[in-house]
Amino acid sequence: MKKPLKSADKGALDQKVYARHTIRNISNILRSSSWDSAQEQLKDLSVRWDSYTVNQVLKTHPPLEKAWLFFNWASGLKDARERDQIDAVTCTSLMHWLSKDGDVDGAIKVWEDMKTSHCHPTVVSFTAYMKVLFDHNRVKDAADVYKEMLQSGCSPNCYTYTVLMEHLAGSGKYGEVIEIFNKMQEAGVQPDKATCNILVQKFCKTSETWPITHILRYMKENSLVLRYPAYMEALETLKMAEESDALLRQHDDKNTQLDHRIISSIIELNSDHSRPNGALLAFEYSVKMGLRIGRPAYLALLGVFIRTNSFPKVVDVVEEMNRAGISLGTYLGSLLIYRLGCARKPASCAKIFDLLPDDQKNTATYTALIVAYFSSGKANKGLEVFTAMRNKGIDVALGTYNVLLAGLEKSGRVQELEQFRKEKKNVHADGNGQGMVPWRK
Repeated sequence: MKKPLKSADKGALDQKVYARHTIRNISNILRSSSWDSAQEQLKDLSVRWDSYTVNQVLKTHPPLEKAWLFFNWASGLKDARERDQIDAVTCTSLMHWLSKDGDVDGAIKVWEDMKTSHCHPTVVSFTAYMKVLFDHNRVKDAADVYKEMLQSGCSPNCYTYTVLMEHLAGSGKYGEVIEIFNKMQEAGVQPDKATCNILVQKFCKTSETWPITHILRYMKENSLVLRYPAYMEALETLKMAEESDALLRQHDDKNTQLDHRIISSIIELNSDHSRPNGALLAFEYSVKMGLRIGRPAYLALLGVFIRTNSFPKVVDVVEEMNRAGISLGTYLGSLLIYRLGCARKPASCAKIFDLLPDDQKNTATYTALIVAYFSSGKANKGLEVFTAMRNKGIDVALGTYNVLLAGLEKSGRVQELEQFRKEKKNVHADGNGQGMVPWRK
């Protein structure tokens, strides 16, 4: 049974609910009214228009133009001027949203207005403005802002250094990135997990391996772990460069097991972009950790391995699907057996066939297996499968006869060829054969 709230706690709770209701009401006014109408309604509200209130309203993301008008209106209120200026946090938030919307000039104006109104920028403000400028290719301006920050006595934080290094990495200045990476530690600012992950992924996009190794060594020494998407990218980059991935393997921390949905997404993303190595790594991780990924992820794996002729991996995927209780289905089972048969992989075809449930060992899948054996030059095995098919009472379709006759003819088995030609004619005359599209290589 819950204890009743004390009067002080109840008062604080009521105040929070009231504040939340007030912010929502202001946001709704900005969304549903013209600015002229909204301005009149806002004036009638009994609200303390301090920086906290303004910032909370902006965080509800009202329409951008009205957000800008509201910000200027609130900044000019006597109520705000007498108590405290709209603070750096509010200005930084608005600057970020304007930049994100593509209005870099608007973001720059907020910065300039903030300085002229004697609202002193913080390290967060300086860093946010630098990122705005870097993101819009105003590199010199960003460098000037960084110098201004240092001259003002404001020390860079971890995110400031991250913004600088991210820009330099994207510009191919890897040596300068590592130099800053080392110097920030000398200044007493330790790169955190987010910084390291961002840099590793940046370097992976340029296939530059030596800085990856440097960052990974630091992470190992400081017990930091790569996020799995960064881990997969780095492992693939190092493999493509034929460099040792022993250091990266040490980041495979069993205590940070990923959700099966994340692994499925990684597999599907890599498969869609024809990156079999990345898809394979994620698949192997799922097997190792006992994760059961979804059917779409399994199908994506089959697709990418078929396209890249990685046929042994196709069988591995089918085996995992079987363990997970996910059925291939008659159509996909037949298609895989046929495709592997055309690639002269009869042993793989037989494994896939054996993994099918009994109700899917039917005319289509038997016919596909017969094609596989004949395509691989194993006429005797093809005949054995045909015989087993009939002995089990599986209907022999005209399409099955077509592939059987084509295989026998190609193998020079004249006697059996004539025998089954007659049999096919009899079946066709009796109308007992099922219609089926002939299988052809």
